[in-house]
Amino acid sequence: ESASSLLKLVQLADGLRKGAFTEKISISRLNADLTYSTASYNLKAILNGTEPDVVLQADDKVFIPIITDLRDKKTISVEGEVRKPGAYEYKTGMTIADAVIVAGGFTEAATGLRLEIGRRITNAESKDNIEIAEVINLDTERSLDQIKSSIALQPYDIVIVRTNPGYFVQKVVTVKGEVKFSGNYVLSNRNERLSDILNRAGGFTSLSNIKGVSLRRRVSADDPNADIRRNAAKKLFSTKNDSSAFTALIDSVEAYETVAIDVEEILKKPKSSIDILLQDGDVINVPSKDDVVKVKGEVLLQTQIAYIPNRRLSYYIDLAGGFSTQAQKRKAFVVASNGNGKRVKSFLIFKSNPIINAGDEIFVPKKLERDGKRVSVAEMVGITTALASVATVVIALLRL
Repeated sequence: ESASSLLKLVQLADGLRKGAFTEKISISRLNADLTYSTASYNLKAILNGTEPDVVLQADDKVFIPIITDLRDKKTISVEGEVRKPGAYEYKTGMTIADAVIVAGGFTEAATGLRLEIGRRITNAESKDNIEIAEVINLDTERSLDQIKSSIALQPYDIVIVRTNPGYFVQKVVTVKGEVKFSGNYVLSNRNERLSDILNRAGGFTSLSNIKGVSLRRRVSADDPNADIRRNAAKKLFSTKNDSSAFTALIDSVEAYETVAIDVEEILKKPKSSIDILLQDGDVINVPSKDDVVKVKGEVLLQTQIAYIPNRRLSYYIDLAGGFSTQAQKRKAFVVASNGNGKRVKSFLIFKSNPIINAGDEIFVPKKLERDGKRVSVAEMVGITTALASVATVVIALLRL
């Protein structure tokens, strides 16, 4: 059945929805030139008979808004130690207990002490008010049925539940390799150091390479140097940067970084400043004795050479046949078994030629492909900045 007028249309629609805003509705009408024009009407007055009905035409579009659509949605926010932090619909009469309940309740780490309400300030009389929010602090019970507060929440309040200062999640470190009892260890206190964990692991076996003990530490997810390390690694080790395995290796290794340590000195001076405080996720690796030196990269013969005490880098490069024509001689790496790296570098007329130790790995990178263009200053700065961080990647690559 067609609706010839606005009142007839409302009747055919079985009346208005609850909350309909009738003081101002709009009707869009198709013009002869196929454009639309809009006119506003007071439907409330038409329903009351104080204004005339509106005759409708074909293709008219009638819009009657809902009153709630014309208002800001009132919410509260619950943050901190609750199971489902976030924004929730505000309801008149809400209390802190109600807010915590809709947010899933307290977490195990929550405390009722120092609950905080941040309340919006609306002062229409002054633009120079220094205060930007009213902050209300409460000390109450952690049990929801015992939270007592005469303070009712208001729209847009922010409720913050603090962490219990005496609550700690277990922190675990891992010891691998040549110790008597390898595996995971829970840190017993915040002052536990590398020497403490090595003692708890029963000490070293007779096959351990103490100089090669390494410590790897997780890198924060928002580490700003992650992209620098990845790009520098791909430039320096371009012989493998096209393989998916290489890319996966870079992505996995860069989640950790090597912490420079000297375990021999640490064991001589336990509890000193060089005896590093451990963190959650640390990995301590104690390698086996290794009486060879590995030479990889741009040499004529990639090989393993029997270690001879007090020999320098040039000795092992010569035994590997010398540098290839594509070698970046000045960017050669010496990577110790504990993960610390050392690069061959020149200063004026002097050139470093470091002494090599048992288990060291030498890597000679390939020259950068320039494609007829000079390497930019930004590229060189990025590579130089990342050299120290790439040492861990080098170890993984050499062991492929």
